[in-house]
Amino acid sequence: RFSCSVDDDALTVRCHVVERHAAHIANMVVDILNGATFPDEEIVKQSQLTLQRLKRLFDEPSWLAGCAIDAMTYDQHPYARGGIGTQQTLAKLTRPNLVSMHQSMKQRKGRLTLVASRQTLQELFRIWARLEVAHATGAQPPAPWKNYRARIAFVQKDGAQQSVIALSQPGIGINDPELYAALVTNNIFGGQFSSRLNMNLREKRGLTYGIGTHFDWR
Repeated sequence: RFSCSVDDDALTVRCHVVERHAAHIANMVVDILNGATFPDEEIVKQSQLTLQRLKRLFDEPSWLAGCAIDAMTYDQHPYARGGIGTQQTLAKLTRPNLVSMHQSMKQRKGRLTLVASRQTLQELFRIWARLEVAHATGAQPPAPWKNYRARIAFVQKDGAQQSVIALSQPGIGINDPELYAALVTNNIFGGQFSSRLNMNLREKRGLTYGIGTHFDWR
């Protein structure tokens, strides 16, 4: 099984393979990562699928609220733009754009290779060595909180069946020594269905369809 995903911070490639085929699959993974061709028909197909998804999302108040929160929280940082794009950006997307981004991703430092296997360390190095190639240092984005300031926004959605209230503020970073304590605290307070917030305001008082909290550390 082979899969590839992209989020705000990383390109992730995963494959599950029978041990005897590991060397062959390793070569395929390298070829896929380095030799992507981006056929025009696939670009058109994926753009159309994404546009259809965007149309559905624009009917969801929770998604619109999330977009507004990101835009205000991260301001000019790339995190503010979200990961799915807009109708305007998708209309301008071309094959050269993708090729340029692909080259940029290949040049960034910090590639992490994780292999779970019963093979010895020497065998793993031999099979997956091609993934450990030299990388130049790519351009790094600015600090996410550089221009943060308190603001209030109202997003009007005619015909919406629900209203969404969302609050956001800078939190702790992924390297903070209190990160795991904060995660445990968040789960108790609002990070799961049985949290104190949800059980009190939804289950006990019936004031909301759902309420929760989460950390989005960087």
